[in-house]
Order: sequence, then structure tokens, then C-alpha cells
Amino acid sequence: MIKLNLVCDGNFFMQRVVHILHKNEILFSDLYNVMERDYDVLSKLYPFDKIYFISDSFKNWRKEFYEGYKLTRKKDSTIDWSFVYGEYNRFKEYLKNNKKNCELIQMENLEADDIISYLMKELNAKGESVFLMSNDSDLLQLINYDIEKRYMNIMYNFKMSDDRVFVPYYHDILMKSIKEKIDYSDIFEDNNEIEYLDFFEKFLNDKKMTLVNSELELFMKIMGHNKDNIKSVFMKGDRGIGKIGILKLYDLYKQTFPKPIDFNSPDFKERLIDHIKLFKRIKDNDLDESMMERLIRNLKIVKLDEESMPPHLYEKMKNEIKF
Repeated sequence: MIKLNLVCDGNFFMQRVVHILHKNEILFSDLYNVMERDYDVLSKLYPFDKIYFISDSFKNWRKEFYEGYKLTRKKDSTIDWSFVYGEYNRFKEYLKNNKKNCELIQMENLEADDIISYLMKELNAKGESVFLMSNDSDLLQLINYDIEKRYMNIMYNFKMSDDRVFVPYYHDILMKSIKEKIDYSDIFEDNNEIEYLDFFEKFLNDKKMTLVNSELELFMKIMGHNKDNIKSVFMKGDRGIGKIGILKLYDLYKQTFPKPIDFNSPDFKERLIDHIKLFKRIKDNDLDESMMERLIRNLKIVKLDEESMPPHLYEKMKNEIKF
């Protein structure tokens, strides 16, 4: 049996329709109904083993750790956010009371990203795949697969104007491996491999598809992320390394160290600083300390794992989330 779970980024689920409805002046009349309808459409895409609906906390440990985190993001002040969150809470109450296969999770001081990452890694460890409904580029570091454990994670930005699915590079190797191991001769075999393969083949066939290198996605984020107001590891005045430069730097790093990157290792941090200096033709060591400080800060903010987040919050997740 192959298990496929739906993990829904609740705040994205809600906010993706708020601006459209507001623009068309039907926010007050339609928000709740659209959320209920969209959930039904999404949940019926496949007979998911479990559905997890995850919400942000209003408090956030990252903002306490780094005061500038997402400081440049501004909410549209013309939208009645009290009404929006009131409807959102009413919708979540509806899910809690009527959708028995759906588990709602929200924890104080945790972003949805933290919970989603923990859920996906725990499910993957058991060999279960995840269909993630989100459009958060921070979560692309989780889009991967494993042939031995027979899982794959994909992300779908459900009902955006650019309807797109994010899939790991070479995911077809996993699909081929699953197909080759199906025993068609045993009619009593209790499996769903054919259903699983058919679903992905049909689903991916009519969607715009982006192939994801999860390692590169994380590398780019730790180098700096303007959208979240995370400064570049290398700064010259008020300018850092742009996207094209980061891609070149990644290629340079991988040419020297082709093995998968262990982002938590001291070796990686020291090697990256050396590669930045080589890339930017820096001969002295004056910037080493400031670059290392930004690198350590950026890793803590954007890398979604046990090593990056506060230990007590990670333990809280372990204790409260049951599988």
C-alpha cells in the first residue's frame, strides 16, 4: 500500500481568495462559501489517507529572533481582516465538527511552515507521500522523493491564476520503480499502486509543472531573501548577491563538493564563506565574521528542521502531534 496525505497550508488556503473576492466586492457575501467549496474540491482529488489543515500562530518565534523578519510585508488596509479571520475561524470550526479525516493544527509561536515541515518529515520517515497545498517558496526545500521508502512530496498552488504544481526532479524514476514492482498476477494483493500512479499521471498531465531541486531552493534562501527581509550573506553597502549570482555560486560550490550538502555542518558554513570570497574576488578576511553571522542567522530563519528552531517548540510539536 502507498499512503498519500493532503497537507493544507491554511493561511494560504484562505488568503489566496481574499484579495480576489475583495477586488470583486463579494468578500462579505462569499468568503465562507468559497472556502467550504474549495476544501471539498481539494479533498476529493484523491482518497487521501489523512488530511492536515495547518494554521499560523499570531505570534512567531522568528520575529522574536530577528526583528526584521517579514517587516517589509504589509497587509492591505482596505480589507476588513477582523471579518476575514472571523470567517476563517468559523470555517475551521466547520472542519473540526464535520470532516473526521481532517486534523486541524495550530500552535503558539509556530508558523505553519514549522508544523508542515515536521509533519512531512515524520510522514516521509514512515514511507508516506505528501500532497502539499501551498504557494510558499520556503516549503520548496521539502519537495523531494525517496525510492527506497517509496514516497514523494509535491506542492500545488491550488486555484491560483498560474495553476502550477511543483514536483521533484527525476520523480519519474520513483514512478517507474513503483510500476515495475506491481504484482499483477496476485488478484488478492491489497494495494493501491495503480490508483496512485494513475492519479499522478492524470493530475500532472494537465498542470503547469515546475521541477524542483530542493537543495538548490534552500541554498538560495539562506543566501538571502528580499521578500522576507532576510539580508544577503554577502553585503557590499546595501547590495547583496542577486539570483543569477547565487545560481553561479551554487554551481561553483557543487563542482568542488558534489555530494549532498549538509547545511547544518560547520564544514559547509566555512566552505561557503570561502566560495563567496572566491566568487567575489575578496582577498582579505575582514568580512568573514559578518558573513558568518548572517549565514548562521539565515540558516536558523529559513531551514525547516529541528536544528534551526527553538528546542522547546520542537519538543512541543513532538509531544502534541500524534500520528
